[in-house]
Amino acid sequence: MPPTRKRSALWNHFSELTDNKAKCGYCAQILSIPNKSIGNLSRHMRLKHPTIQIQLSRQQNTIQQQSSTSIPDPVPSTLTSCNVTYLPTVNFS
Repeated sequence: MPPTRKRSALWNHFSELTDNKAKCGYCAQILSIPNKSIGNLSRHMRLKHPTIQIQLSRQQNTIQQQSSTSIPDPVPSTLTSCNVTYLPTVNFS
């Protein structure tokens, strides 16, 4: 069976040891990757190395750029202020 292409940017921070084990490039911790799932790798990076930024893949970056240009303004330009009425609180003690 030919090796599969690793699409996630997370693989830049890990090396695959076996079909179900990967090694962190920062702390050398061995992690389980059942069925090639990267959930454990993602959780490890988020919890153990929170300061390291994971670069978006080219496909994700393209999708993000397309969606950012098509999102309408959430606040219409005609809405400039809101009228708020405050009711007094009553204490029934």
